[in-house]
Amino acid sequence: MIILNTYKRLGAGLAITALSTLLQACSSGGGSDKSFGGDITSPGGATNPSTPTPQNPSGSGSTGSSSSDSAWSKGVYQPQAYYANLCQNPRTGTNPITQEKYPDKQGSIALENHFLRSWSHQNYFWYEELPDLDPNDYTETSAYFKLLKTNEKTPGNRPKDRFHFAQDELVGDKLSETGQRGSHGINWKIDANEELKRNYIYVTYIEPNSPAVAAGVTRGMELTHINTIKVENITEAQTSEVNEALFSPVLGKTYTFTLKDLNGVTTNKQIKPEDIDISAVYNRSVIETSSGKVGYLSFHTFNIFSAEDQLKEAFDFLNTQNVDDLVVDLRYNGGGYLFISSQLAYLVAGDSQTKNEEFGRLQYNDKRDDETKSYDFTSVTLTDTNNIRPLNALNLNRVYVLTTKDTCSASESFMNGLRGIGVEVIQIGTTTCGKPHGFQGQANCGTRYFSIDFEIVNGQGFGGYEDGFTPVTSNGDPLSNRINGCTVEDDLTLALGDKNEGMLKTALYLRENGSCPRQGSNLNNAAQPYKLSSPASTPAGGALLSQPPSHSIQRLAPWETR
Repeated sequence: MIILNTYKRLGAGLAITALSTLLQACSSGGGSDKSFGGDITSPGGATNPSTPTPQNPSGSGSTGSSSSDSAWSKGVYQPQAYYANLCQNPRTGTNPITQEKYPDKQGSIALENHFLRSWSHQNYFWYEELPDLDPNDYTETSAYFKLLKTNEKTPGNRPKDRFHFAQDELVGDKLSETGQRGSHGINWKIDANEELKRNYIYVTYIEPNSPAVAAGVTRGMELTHINTIKVENITEAQTSEVNEALFSPVLGKTYTFTLKDLNGVTTNKQIKPEDIDISAVYNRSVIETSSGKVGYLSFHTFNIFSAEDQLKEAFDFLNTQNVDDLVVDLRYNGGGYLFISSQLAYLVAGDSQTKNEEFGRLQYNDKRDDETKSYDFTSVTLTDTNNIRPLNALNLNRVYVLTTKDTCSASESFMNGLRGIGVEVIQIGTTTCGKPHGFQGQANCGTRYFSIDFEIVNGQGFGGYEDGFTPVTSNGDPLSNRINGCTVEDDLTLALGDKNEGMLKTALYLRENGSCPRQGSNLNNAAQPYKLSSPASTPAGGALLSQPPSHSIQRLAPWETR
């Protein structure tokens, strides 16, 4: 993801030194991001050579490496450039999305593993917690990469790094550059009950003009079977087929989904995925209240470049409506590009509150202290250098944000960045995922690897929300993960943007009354996802599903470089 040429984009008084940061936990439309696997075996073992002179310092100019170049010495690391682009199966030609020539040279699985080992040791945020594993012992690069992360826990006893993943390079380029992905057009909500070992999967929204729309899939439906697999208690052997169907469907292949609607009627839907356009802005509207107009924005991903144009159109519209307050619905937004997160924050707060203020500060490991950098609020569009346009902000001093456990990464940076300059963020929903970290995607041999390499803190220096932001009714602290607001579950029974939908209705109630609805009231009784299905109480003993790490992302854009 890093392009090794640096330049500045200038416009409307803003000078940005491009960074290439990825803050991403996001995918919409039941996306096709997936962990990249391989089944290529490694060449034979190697003898320990003397320290070689790098033959491949720029990823080119080498016609391959001898087997001795793959030798491993514990604690000894060659520069990553020594192994870059030395591939078991080198590509030829050009990338059809970026039109850049492939830099691949003949290499081996062991050399691909060595590249990951050296790159991780230099760049991984917690590099001191990495295991030092012999690259020659692993015949699949995907298996080796999965081990190159910390096994430590957060203060809340969750894995510190839950976001490590790899992605096919072309899949990622296609999504970012074109805003398209191969998908059914369904975004899924997964509730895995650890005590019962049961999975409960629901439709949260449907992408417009997608195969799912044509099949009659609607929000709130419960998924009971994929093909013939009962998803409530799948086996470990079935997880690959289930994950493919949900998150990385194969174009041209037909999948059968058994779905139960809110009335308990079950139907089989045969759906063939297509390349579809992803909606970053899913809905923007204005709600009339007795105390003024409230804007509503359902924003589902920061991870496509077209999101900035969609945001600009939405805020241009909201400005014409003279809204008094704004509700930003990020309940399904797993993240994406940091620059778009900073644009959204600017669109809320405006120039007077963001001028000379930091949106965030990127902090790297101690080998890279000199790369610590300030990240500004972004007041213009950036993706088209021939058409840089100013953003039309609402100039608000508070914003209501709807959240769930799927609100992650760049979404959390949006919240934290505004808190850092004193804008009041009011959280409605449940605790967010907890990802104050991001990465710069590194491509090698057709796979792009995402390994956490920076932490982002806001203008007040706060970034410690590894266990997520949590709404509290009082005593929220801008230097903690406690944010004033109301706790309410996602309501799958009504459409997003419906003023009676549980989360939005709670935000409107709090705005009007200055307090949260009392527990047990109709307002605070939105449908609990798994209660829709009245599950059995006996353990099923199945394998538990979860959103893939590629749905929780915070990243730098390709033109941003360190």
